[in-house]
Amino acid sequence: MEWHESVDAWFNFLRIERNRSAKTLESYGHDLALLLDFASRQGLPEPDAFSPADAQAFLLEVHGRYAGRSHARILSAVKGFFTFLCEEDDLPGNPFSQHRGPRFNHPLPAVFTDEEIHAVLEVIDLKEPRGVRDHAMIVLMYSTGLRVSELVSLKTTDVDFHRNVVFCIGKRQKMRFIPFGTVARREIEAYLANQRPGFVTRFPDCPYLFPGRTGRPFTRQGVWKMISGHARAAGIARPLSPHKLRHSFATVILENGGDVRSVQAMLGHADLATTQMYTHVLTKDLVKTHAAHHPRAK
Repeated sequence: MEWHESVDAWFNFLRIERNRSAKTLESYGHDLALLLDFASRQGLPEPDAFSPADAQAFLLEVHGRYAGRSHARILSAVKGFFTFLCEEDDLPGNPFSQHRGPRFNHPLPAVFTDEEIHAVLEVIDLKEPRGVRDHAMIVLMYSTGLRVSELVSLKTTDVDFHRNVVFCIGKRQKMRFIPFGTVARREIEAYLANQRPGFVTRFPDCPYLFPGRTGRPFTRQGVWKMISGHARAAGIARPLSPHKLRHSFATVILENGGDVRSVQAMLGHADLATTQMYTHVLTKDLVKTHAAHHPRAK
């Protein structure tokens, strides 16, 4: 197969078989465009002509233009592309098979204390319809650990007040349900009864729990701006974002005795190792406490 035919086949595989997100496909599209540009300049008409020496030259070129993490992502994409061709198109070998991506130390997630989040909630004007909405959104995110994309996609029918759970579609179209407490329940019930009707006056059939101005979902960027604005008003020096509320949700549950497996299920993590990074935050705090208070630690 020629290059573009091979790339189209791989993207169809990722989209249909692997259920990759549009954002992931967009990133891979950028990475494969670099590969195709290199192949064109080297006069390589099809993937069969791409040799290990070409792979080495391509990666040297990438290394000179991109930082470490971008370099690693590009290598992962082109390596995955050729692995697909080996399996589906009987390519004799993967020219990138001998190349390994660099390992990175993942930074510990930034978390906010319950007191800091309470301070943010305190500055919101509950006399204003938008204030009630914003308050409800922040409480719901902190109470459930929802991703911002999941929050804005919620429909009113996704909230089950009989069992106090929300249903959401997460990454790779996986459905999960997450419990919420009485505080979040009161917030959502008050918002639905008193404020949401005003937001959907022009769009009575709007299904979304938090509609935007046009009857479509509230945007992720809008949520980010809303949260950061209230954080600044509360005098929080560190930037607060929707994903940091998610980090804080996971950390506070583990701090209060929750188990990692349950947190994994609520966050929708496919890999337990992703959830376990929150235990590293707790370990770091324990080390500080031990060093500060144990007589034999000094």
